[in-house]
Amino acid sequence: MSIPDGLSPEQPQAAVRKSLFVLPEYDDAFVRFTDGAVHALANARDEVLAQMPRVRQRRTYRPRNSIAESTVHESPTMPASMLFELSLEAIRQCDADAVAEALSSVADQYLAAVMPQIFATLGSLTSATGNTLDTGGQGLTAEHILQMCEQVAIVFDDDGTPHLPALVMHPDDQRPDWTEEHAKRLREIIERKWQQFLAERRSRQLPRNPLGN
Repeated sequence: MSIPDGLSPEQPQAAVRKSLFVLPEYDDAFVRFTDGAVHALANARDEVLAQMPRVRQRRTYRPRNSIAESTVHESPTMPASMLFELSLEAIRQCDADAVAEALSSVADQYLAAVMPQIFATLGSLTSATGNTLDTGGQGLTAEHILQMCEQVAIVFDDDGTPHLPALVMHPDDQRPDWTEEHAKRLREIIERKWQQFLAERRSRQLPRNPLGN
């Protein structure tokens, strides 16, 4: 039997056996499984997180948003630390229930660490862009919703279909009363913004070459 690199014949046989049976591909597979399972559980428990696409990066980038021609809003990174605990006995017994409980705990830790930072970053960014509305301590009303739609930019498909912003409310908040009059005013806002969208798109088109080339 050959001696693995880094080990001398004088070292205990236990160390030799341990080195021979190290299987990094198993470790990598478990890390990938754990990562996917935790994010799947977290998405199932938080509707807002579930709507956010997940992109893998080789390095961490600090988010930067251009607000005006000479203004850049830089958001902080979002550090998060989770503890994955699994006893040796559970590993020896191949206890699937223990693994499921550990993954569930990590998913809860992930949500508790990440979601408050996401909402804080959104609040900071919307404040910097002026897309905020102070209700003065009142509950959310239909008038507030219409005011917010007036403030924010709305993007449209080529056929005029608007991409309206999502409204996220706490489960305990009362849904505002929405009448036909409010619906009519919203349609008027959307139509006005659609015309603005078309005008801005025309102004961004490159002028034709006067030589016809």
